[in-house]
Amino acid sequence: MQYIRDLKKYYWPKAPQDAVRMLMQEPYAEVIAGGTELLVSGLKGREVNNLVDITRAGLSYVKKDKKFIKIGATTTISEIQNAPLFKDFANGVLSTAAQRFVSVQIRNVATIGGNLGAAMPSSDLAPVLMALDAKIHVCGKEIKEFAINGFYLSKRKTVMAPYEIITEIEIPVPADMDRTGCAFQKIGRTETDIAIVNGAAAITIDDAGEVKSARLALGSVAQNTIRCLEIENGLLGKKLTKKAIEAACENIAKAIDPKTDVRASAKYRGTVAKVLAARLIEEAYVKAGGKI
Repeated sequence: MQYIRDLKKYYWPKAPQDAVRMLMQEPYAEVIAGGTELLVSGLKGREVNNLVDITRAGLSYVKKDKKFIKIGATTTISEIQNAPLFKDFANGVLSTAAQRFVSVQIRNVATIGGNLGAAMPSSDLAPVLMALDAKIHVCGKEIKEFAINGFYLSKRKTVMAPYEIITEIEIPVPADMDRTGCAFQKIGRTETDIAIVNGAAAITIDDAGEVKSARLALGSVAQNTIRCLEIENGLLGKKLTKKAIEAACENIAKAIDPKTDVRASAKYRGTVAKVLAARLIEEAYVKAGGKI
């Protein structure tokens, strides 16, 4: 745990634009919501004297219309886990990932915007949102929209400028949802630890059981959460079998760049990633209505 020892000003802006203005005007200012990233590991070597708290900026909500589900950036992980909408949408994959998000104490205060903005490769939400083809809305000098697949540059680095904030996550509702299957899985040392490897998949099939679209995302196997595009392309147009899935995942080493840390070796992560990818694809395909 880190501490801000010389806090001078604490702001509660009423709108995202006000928060951006404060971040641009105040020296050594940081945005805060749940605080679980900023106070645990986000301060490292940085002087912070001013905090801009966006929890009163109207960014806590879950909405759905015919085309999109929209999640406000300060919506907590527990709120996502328990939202009735996410119990059923996409096989409950977002609710499942939220439930596996470390401890209940952290879930009660951590926010989806803070988790995504922290740009940690072990995020449990990022692979799911990549599999669901989500977009991230950002407020700065202007309003921007980024596909989540292009949002991350490296560990703890995104495309956002220092004064910009995430305001909303937008998930498209597939027109052929009844033919789309989604899955999330996570391997960790304990139930409440961050991931050694995690991932999510979304697969849509046609009436013949052939794959129309496939998205596979993995976390903790590179500097940021990644899409496995070569594997996805290898699934298209096929009726999947265990052998076909194994063949598609055979060259997963080309997509990942795992590192050794206190939780696992790079070799172990690489081995687990291959197994996990195959499991995710099979689970999503079966949930879409495919038979293996």
